[in-house]
Amino acid sequence: MCSKDYKPLVDDCRKAKSDMKLNDWGVFLLVKSISEKMCSDKNSAVVMQQFLLNELGYRSKMARRADRNEMLLFVAADCLIYARPYFTKDGLNYYNITSSDACQFYMCQKDSPKARQALGMQISQPPVFEGEKTNSVHKNKAGNVTVSVDVPKSLMEFYNSVPQCDFSVYVNAKVNEGVANTVLSTLRPWVEGKSDADAANLIINFVQTGFDYATDNEQFGYEKPFFVEELFYYPQCDCEDRAVLYSFLM
Repeated sequence: MCSKDYKPLVDDCRKAKSDMKLNDWGVFLLVKSISEKMCSDKNSAVVMQQFLLNELGYRSKMARRADRNEMLLFVAADCLIYARPYFTKDGLNYYNITSSDACQFYMCQKDSPKARQALGMQISQPPVFEGEKTNSVHKNKAGNVTVSVDVPKSLMEFYNSVPQCDFSVYVNAKVNEGVANTVLSTLRPWVEGKSDADAANLIINFVQTGFDYATDNEQFGYEKPFFVEELFYYPQCDCEDRAVLYSFLM
């Protein structure tokens, strides 16, 4: 693969990362999509994914399952990722991105000299995608404050692809500018002139009474922490989701 003229493709990936403001998970999804389009079968796609990720500087390793002819992709991440098998090498956890099944596998121990960094899961700037938006309206129980916000559907699809990570990923994620401006400009006049304690109580009242409650298992059948925007997209949320929203609003 190194003997081919692959550098224009790598340059295109870097440009797409910049244009769409992708974090490293977004880059992985881009590489995955490209490889699945260009390769005729799943195993070939995994080989290409490791190659491109390594060329882009990420620590990624492919393996072959011991019990059947199936390639696996392991990617080093900079934080905990839950419900994914992993192995540890040089102090980094390499997570099985291809499958959630625990299994034995064969792997070449040698690393690409260009692969030096783990996949960063933090979102320092929200990705920029084109597409439709969906409107969401939330009122507190008293009915004296109403927030109407348009949420980008493509951003919700992206966040839905993110595996369950360390809680800091959700708390520290930069909120989409349109969503943030709408929510904050609506709520700010409600708390202006109030003491810190009164403002905090008003905000937590909105967070606690303005959203329908359901556990993740009830709504999705699995654990799914929310990014701030997702509270305004899905019909229900739970306690840790509201904690993320409250932290952002405060």
